[in-house]
Formats: sequence, structure tokens, C-alpha cells
Amino acid sequence: MSTKVTCRQCQSSFAAPPHLYGKTVACPKCRAPIAIPQPVAPAPNPQLHFHEVRRADHFSILAPVTPLMADKIRQDTGPSCNIQFTDEEIGSRF
Repeated sequence: MSTKVTCRQCQSSFAAPPHLYGKTVACPKCRAPIAIPQPVAPAPNPQLHFHEVRRADHFSILAPVTPLMADKIRQDTGPSCNIQFTDEEIGSRF
């Protein structure tokens, strides 16, 4: 299964086949280097979902998302945890 990647230089998108995962290739349009990410494996826990934030790592994500997490924790007053995040909520922080 291929994964969609977008060139940071020219913003063109293309489908990268599995044999390119984890490699850096030249953009077919402008020849700029593009790192092809490894696909994220599904979580073994069906209640756990990972949100991809492009051009970020776990260190650069933590500071912008911490206030959002704190707000969600404060608002969750039920007997069990019911905290959820949307891609839009996470993405709006970057």
C-alpha cells in the first residue's frame, strides 16, 4: 500500500510505494529531497489513536499540545476517562 507524500519545496504530492518507506528520494517535479516516512502501525488498543503531525517530532509536539491536554483533563469530570483529540485540534497548534 502506498503512502501520500508532499514536497515541502514545490507542494506537489505523489504516492510513494512501500519499497521507498524510510528512504529519502528526489521529488519527481522539482528534484528536492523528500523523506518518505515509515507508516504508523495501528495501535493494539482500539481505544488508542495516534495523530500524525508532519514536520514535527515528539519533542516539538509536546509544548504546543500540553495546554490542550490540560484543558481536556480539566473538562473530563466523569467516572472514567473520556478524553479524545481530533486531527483538527492537534493540527491547529502548529
